[in-house]
Amino acid sequence: MDDFNFDYQVDQWNLETVHVYRSTNPINNLIYGYGGVKLFPRHLTLAMDITRADMTTSISKNFKAMPQISNITTFNSTPFNTWKSAFRECCKLASKVIDRQQDNETDQRLDVWCTVGHDQPFGEYAIQGARAGKQYGELNKNNKENLFLINNFEWLKEQFDAQN
Repeated sequence: MDDFNFDYQVDQWNLETVHVYRSTNPINNLIYGYGGVKLFPRHLTLAMDITRADMTTSISKNFKAMPQISNITTFNSTPFNTWKSAFRECCKLASKVIDRQQDNETDQRLDVWCTVGHDQPFGEYAIQGARAGKQYGELNKNNKENLFLINNFEWLKEQFDAQN
């Protein structure tokens, strides 16, 4: 965003904290950490558990949501990129793998992802991916191996191709 000034200095007592700036979703206008600028503690990032479906909130027990909007997350650049991004985010939301998520907020976000934005560029792909990701997340919420597939872009492309 034009008014985003990335000059934040992490305080000594927040060196173990993941800082997440908010972002605007260009399809459904949701504003939260999805696609926003993120600051990760280096040593925790190097030692993170790469088998988790969601890294941002699981890399540290300390999480700080930054109030400023950093950017518009332009994930809707192609049909596949749009579908893949929506699928991955909604799978994480629906499976409840995001540490410290609040169910009522998550449910509202899922509803918006799955219903809003038909009229935006590649909006139909976002909604299709969101609905498929929600279904996949709900069906696999207790299957860590299947949830980890959302980080395999070849597998995601196969899922996309099967639907389109």
